[in-house]
Amino acid sequence: SAAEGFTERLEDWANEQGKTIHFEERNANATASNVAPSVQSAIANQPDLIYAIATPCAVNAAGNTTDIPVLYTAVTNPMGEGLVGQDNVYGTSDMNPVALQIELIKDLIPNAKKIAFLFCSSETNSVVQVGMAKVQCALMKIDTKDFAVSSASEIAQVVASIGEDFDAIYIPTDNMLSNSISTVASANT
Repeated sequence: SAAEGFTERLEDWANEQGKTIHFEERNANATASNVAPSVQSAIANQPDLIYAIATPCAVNAAGNTTDIPVLYTAVTNPMGEGLVGQDNVYGTSDMNPVALQIELIKDLIPNAKKIAFLFCSSETNSVVQVGMAKVQCALMKIDTKDFAVSSASEIAQVVASIGEDFDAIYIPTDNMLSNSISTVASANT
């Protein structure tokens, strides 16, 4: 959706200005090993702008060019990822209102006493949000337990291990889990 909205708006602008914009898309397909080659391929073509969606692509693009402007989106913790303060790097954060989300769980499930946190351990954006959620849960006297995964192949087994002791599962903004949400849903039966 981020790519679609971005290109549509730029195409509208270009049409209004009588200009033409050429877009080249590189997609890592939510696979970490595809990020660097995708970014390097884009940089090699010397574009006027790199639009990087999600933390891994943004960090890689920002770390590999100082000449090409990098515009990022869907990065939860830009400062923590080192994206703030670079002259050619700009963007937006998708930080969730974590405390409000925990409060919403309690509103929806008033007797909630235990929340499972499901996240990818290698995504710093997820780790940061889980830390924020733990603070809110402590304030609300809700017990928590981490259920971290490091690869998509682990998700079904980890979700199945959560069991019935938990009143809710909290998933932060997490690329791996977002791309595997159907696996989460089918394993949580």
